[in-house]
Amino acid sequence: MGNDQFDGRPGCIHGSPSLRSSVTVGDGAQGEVTIRLDHRSVRKSAVTVFILAGVFLLALWLYSEISHFLFLIILAWLFAIALEPGIRALIKRGRSRGTGAAVMGGGAIVIGVVLGGWCRTTAFGGHAQTRQIAWRGDGHTRPQSCTVR
Repeated sequence: MGNDQFDGRPGCIHGSPSLRSSVTVGDGAQGEVTIRLDHRSVRKSAVTVFILAGVFLLALWLYSEISHFLFLIILAWLFAIALEPGIRALIKRGRSRGTGAAVMGGGAIVIGVVLGGWCRTTAFGGHAQTRQIAWRGDGHTRPQSCTVR
């Protein structure tokens, strides 16, 4: 503890910074409360708070950098879970796991392309690309072949 002197109360050291406040007890009596802070404890607490804040900021930065990658990993995992029952059914019928994965993955890609083409032509009114090409006027006039729904 070095040159610090105790005043007889536990935890109280002369020369350390202190906070004094007047308080009123429940029965109306006045009193004074003195809180003294130990320099080493304040430094340790401050260092701990700064380290925790730094770790939190590092975690936020790391998450912002890899969040898109994590999304793709989770999406691939869900895709694999969705294909697994079909792969197992092909394995039971005598195919290898690689062949089952290729058949199921290829089928999923074909279905995605077919549904994507159907949605583009049906759900969005068809010929979306030709409308965009026809809209290249001066910005003030609308071509007659372009209909807005």
